[in-house]
Amino acid sequence: MPEIRLEHINKRWKNFYAVDDLNMVIEDNAFVTLLGPSGCGKTTTLRMIAGLETPTDGKITIGNRVVFDSKMGINIPANKRKVGFLFQNYALWPNMTVYQNISFGLTNIKDVLPKIDFEAKNNARLAEILAHPEEIVKVIDECKDKNGKLDQTRAILKLIDTFTISQFTAKRIMGYDLTKPDFTTEINELKAKVEEAVKQNNLDKDFVFTEGGKQVTTERKLTKEEIDLAVRRVSRIVKIGMFMDRYPAELSGGQQQRVAIARTLAPEPTVLFMDEPLSNLDAKLRLEMRYELQRLHVETGSTFVYVTHDQMEAMTLATQICLINNGVLQQYEPPLKVYSKPNNLFVADFVGNPSVNFIEAKGSQNSKSGEIELTILDGVKATFKPANKLDLPVWFNERDAAAEQAAKDLLERASK
Repeated sequence: MPEIRLEHINKRWKNFYAVDDLNMVIEDNAFVTLLGPSGCGKTTTLRMIAGLETPTDGKITIGNRVVFDSKMGINIPANKRKVGFLFQNYALWPNMTVYQNISFGLTNIKDVLPKIDFEAKNNARLAEILAHPEEIVKVIDECKDKNGKLDQTRAILKLIDTFTISQFTAKRIMGYDLTKPDFTTEINELKAKVEEAVKQNNLDKDFVFTEGGKQVTTERKLTKEEIDLAVRRVSRIVKIGMFMDRYPAELSGGQQQRVAIARTLAPEPTVLFMDEPLSNLDAKLRLEMRYELQRLHVETGSTFVYVTHDQMEAMTLATQICLINNGVLQQYEPPLKVYSKPNNLFVADFVGNPSVNFIEAKGSQNSKSGEIELTILDGVKATFKPANKLDLPVWFNERDAAAEQAAKDLLERASK
């Protein structure tokens, strides 16, 4: 999975900055949560990486590919960035079945892909499966009721999941007389067809057409076989294989979300973006789906970028937390570090439950010991001993200089 790099990203509308000079690197296979209060710029940042929003200026790189660069005039559209986006409201088509919802985006994909002889590939796989008829019979028997009646739909689904095949190959298997002791004749016929196809079309081990020892590619859409295999693959990941013929209205909130996740995973995106996908669920279901998202992250190996204002979600899901306030990055570190070593008062106040108590104090530093002598709570004396060496006058000077430089940079950008 690719690394995502944001360099000096700004998004403004006239004098209002939604995102101000954002610099961050999202490592491959990371689970990064964009955390912050409502209106802080989380979703805007996510949409800019995905290509749904155009930054005012800056540079965005996904892997080795620059997808946006204001100076070079590069702005690759969202459908060419190979990313998946999971929306807050799921956006499922109510008039389509679960299968149709997941496969809908796949039917529109047109790209330069290897030219594959699917008939030869399926015949080879079918010959492998028929070589072990006892395994087929075992799967079929599991789909019979106590009276011995076969549930055809369940049997097809079971064959799909057991042998990792498409529904079309599963239906071909069901068309054989499975009471036969062996399928030697049928297997030999299938192998003969495969050998003939390999010889005629110069197919490689993956049944891709070759020319001069190189795979032949062509701009094409996905075949029904490829689409079905993709749908079945993601349905196994999110465990919704039994709901393929249902409509969204016939599913619970958690099941609908699984369908939305499956639809997003089907095109095998390099990065998966999620914009508060759990906000519509009840508390118990939200907890369950957090574990599901963690499992998906491990199983798919994808890079996840997740927007939330719920710090509990951020702390439990993320490998890195990107905390934003008023469009400005406050801290970008692992959850425990953000919690235990906040960069500033905003981070300390926002992260943690119950909130940190703040006490106003006046004090001065002892030049010899380095301790800071404080007066708090209307006259109570206290002493603060820094864990690391600290020179307050130097720290104040550096802070003021940094604030002054930031103000100058802001005025300079606003005047452009």
